[in-house]
Amino acid sequence: MLVIGLSGTVASGKNLVADIFKSFGANIFDADLVVSKILEQDHSIISQISRYFDGSVVNGKINRRKLAQLVFSNKEKLDILEKIIHPKVTGARKNFILQAKRVKKDLIILNIPLLFEKDIYKECDYNILVKSTYSLQKERFIKRELSRNIEFEVAELSEKFDKILQNQSNNTQKEIFADFILQNNQDKDILIKNVKEIFNKLIKND
Repeated sequence: MLVIGLSGTVASGKNLVADIFKSFGANIFDADLVVSKILEQDHSIISQISRYFDGSVVNGKINRRKLAQLVFSNKEKLDILEKIIHPKVTGARKNFILQAKRVKKDLIILNIPLLFEKDIYKECDYNILVKSTYSLQKERFIKRELSRNIEFEVAELSEKFDKILQNQSNNTQKEIFADFILQNNQDKDILIKNVKEIFNKLIKND
C-alpha cells in the first residue's frame, strides 16, 4: 500500500486535488474534517478549549469565529490549541492507515495542511504539494468562508487569510520535500489531467 502526503498553503486547492484522487479510487484521510468533528463532538477537547480560550465556548459549543480571532493573532495560543487537538488527529490518522492496510487498499491520500510543518511527510512514500497564486488563494478563501458564515466581513476574512498564511511554511520550503508539484490556477481540466498522470505513476510504481 502506498501512503501519499498531500498539502499546500491555505486555499491552494488541496481538497479539490483530494477529490480528484478519490474519483480515481484513492482513499482519503481529511485532517480538516477530522478537526471539525473533534471541535463539534469531543467534549473533553471542548472543555480544554473553554479552559484556555475565554469566550470561545458558548452553551457547550465552540464559537469558531471567536476561537480563530484568538489563535491566529497569537502564536502562543495557536501552539496551545495545536497541543490540545493534534494528538487526537494523530490517533485518527494512524487508525485510518491501519484500517486501510487491513482491507488491503492500494493507495491512500493523507490530506493534511501541516504535512510539512509537522514532519508528517516523513511517514509517506511520496508527497504532493499543491500551489496557486496568492491572489487566487485569497479570493477562494474569502468566497469559501462567506459561503459558510454570512456574518463575516470581507476585510476580516482578508486579515484572517494572511494570518493563517503566516503560520504555514512558504512553498519554497515545502518544495524541498515534495515529490510532485501541482499548479492549481484557473483550468480544472488541466488539473485533473495532471493528477491523473501522477496517479498512474504511483500505481505503476506500487
